[in-house]
Amino acid sequence: MTTTYTCSSGRCQHDFETDVIAPEGNWAVHANPAWRRLCPECGCFGVPAVLMPPNRLVSDDLYFMFASCPNTQRCSLVDMYAADCERGQLMPKCLHALHEEQASIQYKLAQMGERLGLK
Repeated sequence: MTTTYTCSSGRCQHDFETDVIAPEGNWAVHANPAWRRLCPECGCFGVPAVLMPPNRLVSDDLYFMFASCPNTQRCSLVDMYAADCERGQLMPKCLHALHEEQASIQYKLAQMGERLGLK
């Protein structure tokens, strides 16, 4: 029995058959490496077609469950995610997500400092 997956990339959206056996009942929200499959067309991560919403916007849970890189969602938001992200290698573009996170934390700390009267 096979499970149809859909490519997570908004540019590709290719449907493909996999050897993944769908769990009985519901797909549990946890990262199971046995469920991860890459799109044969573009190399981005795939999502079981039954879980892909009609608007084809990948949810937080789907990124967590099916993408290999923990920064995939953040990189997708700034159009930095690509098939090479699934190789598990640190690349210079990976630092972009870390810099974004650092900037966000610095902003929040500055706001807290202002509220506490620290400048």
